[in-house]
Amino acid sequence: EGSSTGRTVALVCGAIGLWAVLDWPLATLGAGYLATAQLIRQVVMVMVVAPLLLFAIPAPLAVRLVGWGRGLTVLRWTARPIVAVPVTALTLVLCNAPAIVVPLVATQYGAFVLDLAWIVAGFVLWMPVQCPHPGVRRLTGPGALGYLIAQSIIPVLPGFWMTWSDAPLYATYELA
Repeated sequence: EGSSTGRTVALVCGAIGLWAVLDWPLATLGAGYLATAQLIRQVVMVMVVAPLLLFAIPAPLAVRLVGWGRGLTVLRWTARPIVAVPVTALTLVLCNAPAIVVPLVATQYGAFVLDLAWIVAGFVLWMPVQCPHPGVRRLTGPGALGYLIAQSIIPVLPGFWMTWSDAPLYATYELA
């Protein structure tokens, strides 16, 4: 479960991490057509910021926010690996598809939508192992480890596609 000191440290580190990826220099570099900075931002949002912020939420706050009724039912469904894996994978594919990325990164609102999608995907990804609500059964031990390993395999597929492409996949980055 975690002490209040640990939760406070997680909250501070998560907030600093979120600020770091949403502000200068990474956000500026990512918007300035540096694809590597954009990918670093995505990885940090999903793999660092989301679990820290989820860990920082104390159980009583989670209960107050979600309750024990319909909200908990939705949260229980979201916290299942059978839902979390496709949602995260779909977000990964859509947020890296040139047909979607190119028009969105051209505007601040579009870039905001991409950032929001990554943050939500990060929360969904970590919900099966880090859900703060006591009414949701979390994966533990080998089940949690297997889930996280399975989740790490999915990004490899678009990674291969981007790495071995002859030209940049995004016209925005090709101009740079």
